[in-house]
Amino acid sequence: MNRLATRLTLVIVGVALLTTLLALLQGYLFERQAQELPTAVRDPLMAITDGLEQERTPESLRPQFEALIKGLTQNYEEVQALGVRFSRLRDQVLVLSIGVLVILSVGLALFLARRISGPITAVAGAAARIAEGDLSARAELPHYARRSRDETAVLAHHFNAMAAALEQLERERQALIADIAHELRTPLTILQGQLDAIQDGIVPFNQGELGKLDAQTELLSRLIDDLRTLSLADAKRLTLERVPTDLVSVARRVCDSFREKAQRQGLTLDFRSTAPHAPFTADPDRLAQVLTNLLENAVRYTPSGGWVGVSVKTLSGGLKLSVEDTGPGLSHEAQARVFERFYRAETSRGRAGGGSGLGLAIVRTLVELHGGRVEAHNRAAGGAAFHVTLPQVQDAQTLIKMGS
Repeated sequence: MNRLATRLTLVIVGVALLTTLLALLQGYLFERQAQELPTAVRDPLMAITDGLEQERTPESLRPQFEALIKGLTQNYEEVQALGVRFSRLRDQVLVLSIGVLVILSVGLALFLARRISGPITAVAGAAARIAEGDLSARAELPHYARRSRDETAVLAHHFNAMAAALEQLERERQALIADIAHELRTPLTILQGQLDAIQDGIVPFNQGELGKLDAQTELLSRLIDDLRTLSLADAKRLTLERVPTDLVSVARRVCDSFREKAQRQGLTLDFRSTAPHAPFTADPDRLAQVLTNLLENAVRYTPSGGWVGVSVKTLSGGLKLSVEDTGPGLSHEAQARVFERFYRAETSRGRAGGGSGLGLAIVRTLVELHGGRVEAHNRAAGGAAFHVTLPQVQDAQTLIKMGS
């Protein structure tokens, strides 16, 4: 029962009980007075009657006394009848009080039933529509419950919030399926076109064409691996192999693997660290994947002659890994959505770059699994900057390994 219903119930029950108690008290007083009055009349009447019978009353006064006795006898009988009427009146008052209490209880029950069942009925109707596939259905609350904080109203508000989240989730699922279909269709279409051209003799079957085919199959393979990683994360089955790790060593190794690619694109790739080592407990392979995805993104969208920088800094109780570039930067919307799956900020960061559209989403997933966070913003000098902050969890083995 909600708070308002409880308060109303207490008030009505209290009034009914008070009315009943007053009726009982009044009936008790009436009955007591009716009992005392005949006694007060009866005792003098009996004394006079005894005097007459014992002939102690003068003969001249006997008629007057007999008339007085007769009148008093009649009054005594009337008082007794009045006491009976008082008792009946008390019984009637009790019956009336009980009837009023029953009527009030029935009325209260009907009022509360309607008030409580209103939001619940709305929730039931909306749930039935959602079960039929209408995810836009919401519980239409009665006007008195729209700003109420009673339990049933709160239930309806929570239901509407859940329905809105479910509808948003379904929209995202449909968009995700459409994006996956598009991402898979693009390299498959290119593969099919190149193979058809080779079969028809339009293009020669040589090493160059094989390289193009291999690039598209590699893109397909990377897309499938990325989807598998995200699906494992969504199912809470993506685990980390935490071991003593040096973030500086991991970052330097990944940067070295990108130097040749950066040079081919005419980019300068720098690596800096504020300390020779950054020891902590983590999954080095997943951290390498994080930095690889960030560098892929930076190298892909930085024009020739540009600069890409990687840095590792030690913080109070944590580590900071940063990747910066001199590319086109990010719009205000992109800074908030760049880590969403298949999100592309602009045409310059589109499918033509060869990315799967999942790299940065995987970065956020892996960083959060490590208990960290990742942020994106624009550099003051131009370009984009991605900062990964990780808690510096250490154990004895980490320190021993770094010391050796």
